[in-house]
Amino acid sequence: DYPTAREDSERALRLNPDAVHERIRQISEVVAARPAAPRYFQLGLLLEGAGQPAEARSAYEQALRLNPQFGPARKALEALGEGKQ
Repeated sequence: DYPTAREDSERALRLNPDAVHERIRQISEVVAARPAAPRYFQLGLLLEGAGQPAEARSAYEQALRLNPQFGPARKALEALGEGKQ
């Protein structure tokens, strides 16, 4: 679920920020080559955890463009809209 995934992302950033930024780069390359809603959601979580809410919002929106029924991305956008960052 979204809250657990977000906590995991934030914990990973605290433990190893360089690895998280490298993972953001890797996932960005993957979604550019093979777009998929779950990948964009994962990217959004990492970006959100890294303190980049605008970029996270964009990733969540892209996930919903690919799959309008993808609930985790919708919940993440709602949380961003409510200022829960």
